[in-house]
Amino acid sequence: NDPLIFKNIRSKALCEIIRVGDSLEKSALQLQIPVWFLAAGNERVVDLNSTLRVYAKLGAPFKKLKIFEDFRHEIFNEVDRQIAYDTVLQAIEQIVEFNSGKV
Repeated sequence: NDPLIFKNIRSKALCEIIRVGDSLEKSALQLQIPVWFLAAGNERVVDLNSTLRVYAKLGAPFKKLKIFEDFRHEIFNEVDRQIAYDTVLQAIEQIVEFNSGKV
């Protein structure tokens, strides 16, 4: 009943999302920057298996994956969203350490 939740998506937007997703999956091996993936475990919008497949293919020199098991699609809008924000801070710190040669 929330008026801010839209259950429809325009076809052009959907086609672009699929195109970019396919492109990312194909180029994942070539990615050479540090990467953190944050994903919702109770995801109903994005296919979590696709996320895991892309993560597994990543050629990044430093990569991490964090799945918030009880969270839904918008991890930064959850009741416990501070956990997601803390994880982002941790990610930034670890990427900075990696880039400085400390990890």
